[in-house]
Amino acid sequence: MELLPKYLNELTDAPRPKRLQAYNKLFELCMERKLSEPEEFELLRSCLRGFEDSAERCREHAILIVTDVIIRQPPSVLDWVLPAVVTRIGVSPVLEDSEELRLLLLRLAVVCMKSFPHEIGPRNYIDFFQVLLENCILDPFPELKKEACRACVYLCEIEPVQVKHIALPLAKVVKSCLLHKHSVVRTEAVRTLASLIQHGAAEILADSREEQENRTTVYTLFVLANDHVEAVRASVVDLLSRALLDTTERQDQHRRLLPHLLLLMTDRHKIVSKKAISVMEDVGKLYLLDNEDNSIDITKRRVTMKDIEWYGDEEYPDMKLSTVDTSLYDVFQMRPSLGSRYVVAESLRTFIERIFTDITAIDWVIPFSSNNRRVIALRILWMSIYHVEKSVVQFVEHILGALYKSLGDNQDVVQESLICLEILGKFLTPDQY
Repeated sequence: MELLPKYLNELTDAPRPKRLQAYNKLFELCMERKLSEPEEFELLRSCLRGFEDSAERCREHAILIVTDVIIRQPPSVLDWVLPAVVTRIGVSPVLEDSEELRLLLLRLAVVCMKSFPHEIGPRNYIDFFQVLLENCILDPFPELKKEACRACVYLCEIEPVQVKHIALPLAKVVKSCLLHKHSVVRTEAVRTLASLIQHGAAEILADSREEQENRTTVYTLFVLANDHVEAVRASVVDLLSRALLDTTERQDQHRRLLPHLLLLMTDRHKIVSKKAISVMEDVGKLYLLDNEDNSIDITKRRVTMKDIEWYGDEEYPDMKLSTVDTSLYDVFQMRPSLGSRYVVAESLRTFIERIFTDITAIDWVIPFSSNNRRVIALRILWMSIYHVEKSVVQFVEHILGALYKSLGDNQDVVQESLICLEILGKFLTPDQY
C-alpha cells in the first residue's frame, strides 16, 4: 500500500489536525482490509507510540486501530501491546487521564486475552494483568470497574492454574467494590470474587483479627444477601455455591456462610430462593460424602451426625403454619434432605450466638436494604430450627430467652418471632421447655 508510509510519517507532524487526519485515513485502510500482515504490524507499532500523543482524539484513534489490527497478528505481538497498555493504565499515578480511553485500553487488553488465550501464561503476562486489573478495579470510573471485574473472571477461565498466585491479591482489591453505590458494580464484584475464591482466594473469607467485624468479607456478603437488587442477591448465591461446594476449605465455611444461605432460601424472588435451596441440597450431599464413616464398631470411630436421632418420615409433623402463608416459601414445600439437616445441625452452635446478638441489635439498619436486621436474624433462626428439628432442644432455653425480648418489639419483629415459636412447637413438646 503506497499511501501507508505517507500517513505514518504524518503521525509525527506537529499540527494536531494533520495527525488526526492521518489517523482517520489509517483507520479507513484497516477497515478496507487491504494491508498485508507486515504492513499492519508496522501500522501497529506506529499507533502504539500514538498512545502518548498529546491529543485525546489522536490517542483514541491509535487505540482503536491497534484493537482492530491485533487479532490478525501472531502471538509475538503481545510483547509490544501489553507493555504499552500497562504503561498507560497499570501504573500509579495513571498516565491516561481520560476515563473513556482508560476503558478502551482495558478492552484492548481483554482482546489480547481473547485472541491469544493460551499465550498469556506461557509468556509470563499473568503479573502484567495483576497490576493492570488492580489499578482498573480501584479506578473511580464505574464502567472501568465493571470491565475489570469481567476481565478477572475471564483470566480465571483461561489460566486456572497460574491465576492462583494472584487470586488473593486480586480478591482483596475486588472486596473494595462490593459495597459500591452502583448495583451493577456490586453484582460484577460479587461474581468476580466468586470466581477468585474458586481459583485460590478462599482465604479472603477467613476471620482476621485486624479487621473490624463490620469490615470482614463475611459481613459484607451478609449485607449483599439483603441487597434490594435481585441480581446482587442472585450473584451472592452463586458465590456461596462456589465457596461451599468448589473449594477444599468448604467445611470451614459452614459456620461463616450457612446463615447467608438460610436467609436466601427465604428470598421473596423465586429465582433466588430456588437457587439457594438447590445449593443447600448440594451442600448436604457433599457433607454426607465428606463425613462418610461406615465402621460398624461405634467404639472405634467418632460419633457422627448419622448417630443423631431424626423424625422418621411417617412421624414428620405437618408444616402448615397459622403464623405465615407457607406457599410464599418454596422451602416449606418439602422436608429438607437428610444431608442439609445434618450440615445445619452440625454448624448451628457456631453461629447461633450471632443470631441472638442481632435479634436485639440497637442498630437495625442494613446498607442497600430496607430489611430490618432483627427481622432477618429471626428469619435465619426459624430456618435453622426448621432444619435441625428436634435437635434444637439443646438451644431451646436461649432461643426462648431471645424470643421473650423480641415479642416486645415492633410488628414485623413480632411476626417473625411467632413463626419461630410455631416451628419450634412443631418439633418439641411443652415439657421439653
